[in-house]
Amino acid sequence: MEEHFRELRKMQEEMNRMFEGFWSNEKRFLLGKQNYSTIPRTPLTDIQQAGNNVVVRLELPGVEKKDLKIIAKENSIEISAERKSESKVVKKGYLRHERGYSRFHRIIPLPSVIDVNSVKSELKNGVLAITATKKKVKEKSKRILLR
Repeated sequence: MEEHFRELRKMQEEMNRMFEGFWSNEKRFLLGKQNYSTIPRTPLTDIQQAGNNVVVRLELPGVEKKDLKIIAKENSIEISAERKSESKVVKKGYLRHERGYSRFHRIIPLPSVIDVNSVKSELKNGVLAITATKKKVKEKSKRILLR
């Protein structure tokens, strides 16, 4: 049952992302503006349990290592990025100087408790991959007697 809700939530996020992109692109088109930000507001994210590991992948085109901040907790990964850009074009008769700023912050709940000392990350071709080893948690149980 939980898996069905997870799939529905994922579908809803995808629909929200599509509508958000449509309206913001239409508005920029109508106003004659372009978006120079390369960081999406909510990066596409995949979370996968692979054997004894949890793997989180985010699409972050144009983001560099120096722009990222990653904090691992036992039950979540917190990722934020901040980026400033500037472009200047000087041609005969005109000057175009543009500045941009974009950022995002996301806390990703994990499906398993992880060992925070085992977390490794890699940013390659615009994809951030974070891998962590699952932590073995001893389940505590207690029998409850009815009165």
